[in-house]
Amino acid sequence: MYKIRSTKKEVKEASYRILAVGYCEAQFLLKGENPVCYCGGYYGWACDNYDLSKYGYNLTISTGYSPISDVNICKETLLKKYDIIKKYEEKARKINNNGGTWEQIKKKLDKNLIAFIKEVLKSEE
Repeated sequence: MYKIRSTKKEVKEASYRILAVGYCEAQFLLKGENPVCYCGGYYGWACDNYDLSKYGYNLTISTGYSPISDVNICKETLLKKYDIIKKYEEKARKINNNGGTWEQIKKKLDKNLIAFIKEVLKSEE
């Protein structure tokens, strides 16, 4: 699947809420998901952007060296989100390593991703 090049401004305008995740911090969590676009900068690729509206949440995850963030958040909130990301990334890694058919693994990964989204959105309230 191809992903299109976009600007950070276009992604911000198209997304209700954006969660910034550092490079390789959610590689198992987002396994099986396809980024809808990527953004580049002066030095090349900056981030991939995943639209998660198919799960019923108006959320975009931006992951990379220079991910998009929709708001400036305080350090405590950022640390809380980082702990949530680590927790669900570890669960996704275990799901991926336990084996089974791709359909079984993908179903478990989807449930894990939905639980992650719910917890992140709850932490913002």
